[in-house]
Amino acid sequence: MRMKDTAIIDFGSQKITVVVGKMAKSGSLNIMGSGESEYSGFLNGEFIEMDKLGSAIRQAIVIAENNSQIKITNMVLGIPASFCICMCKEIVQNYRKRTKIKPKVLNTLFELGNDFAKYRTHRVISATATYLELDDKTIVTEGLGMVTTKLKAKVSYILAENKFINEIEKLLNIIGIKVDDYICGAYAEADYLLANEARANAVIIDSGHITTSVCIVSGKGLLTLSEFALGGGFITSDLMKWLKLNYETAENLKRKAVLSISPNMNELYEVKSHNEVISLPTITTNEIISAIVEKIARTVLKCLDQNKSLINDNTKYFITGGGLSYIKGAKDVVGRILDKSVEILSPPLPQLSKPQYSSMLSILYTAINRKNSKMKI
Repeated sequence: MRMKDTAIIDFGSQKITVVVGKMAKSGSLNIMGSGESEYSGFLNGEFIEMDKLGSAIRQAIVIAENNSQIKITNMVLGIPASFCICMCKEIVQNYRKRTKIKPKVLNTLFELGNDFAKYRTHRVISATATYLELDDKTIVTEGLGMVTTKLKAKVSYILAENKFINEIEKLLNIIGIKVDDYICGAYAEADYLLANEARANAVIIDSGHITTSVCIVSGKGLLTLSEFALGGGFITSDLMKWLKLNYETAENLKRKAVLSISPNMNELYEVKSHNEVISLPTITTNEIISAIVEKIARTVLKCLDQNKSLINDNTKYFITGGGLSYIKGAKDVVGRILDKSVEILSPPLPQLSKPQYSSMLSILYTAINRKNSKMKI
């Protein structure tokens, strides 16, 4: 691979995606190729079919190599929220003289709080300040170039499971690929998708096929990170069960549904099933879908209730990922349960500005920035 090219691998709960890209002069992402493969995903921190994982990874890589015409030798490993934890610490550092804040100064500050070597199951993969307080009580989110005699910071550390890293590295090593870095998908989404004004305090709900992650964002880091086993695939499963549909028809019906309408008893959704068009009751369909969306929203609410002190009236709420975002009216159902206004969060990239691309593009963006940064983690 060329120095300017970066390859990442993203593990969704339904698909594995490999993307090769670089940063354009405009500051936007330049995607040179991608590949994906379906697999059984993961649940409760474990891959469902570990014996088939290697072939799924290999398939996604081969497709990405063919599409980009680039041989992948190095890769950044995107790590799902299921395999990560977030821990925050307040750290204070005094200096003998006025000191300019440089990456080296921040690296030293972050290392002061990095006592996580005692965790045999996890390793630190990122450290970022949610805020920095200078000696004059000025509070900033980055502070590079500023001068101070004292730094107080709330530092967010993301730790990833060694078991996950070791398993994936072993599979990649078999096909001759070295892992250069590790990036938590939830952290990357906050880094790439949120506008600066939203970073003050935000909640990102990434709902995938069978898992949903919830994180509270502040400044440059995450305050909390949680995940649970519910997603858009549960809607498909219930439509199959209650309406006696096959998988493809249930998926088509889910994409046809509009939860924001109030249908009458006679209204029907028309959806393709094999080579024919069938009609299904709108009210029943919406009730089935809404039940799962409400269940996801109530679980999100439980996650947030555990950290009420970290959110306020100015907190912004977002949904992303391919599990709920495309269902018309789903965000309004979530908003009703949370009693908040909820927005759809998508990548700021033309032709790829869809929520299902949020994780892979965010990991790529963060991977490129970290490669060019002087920060250690």
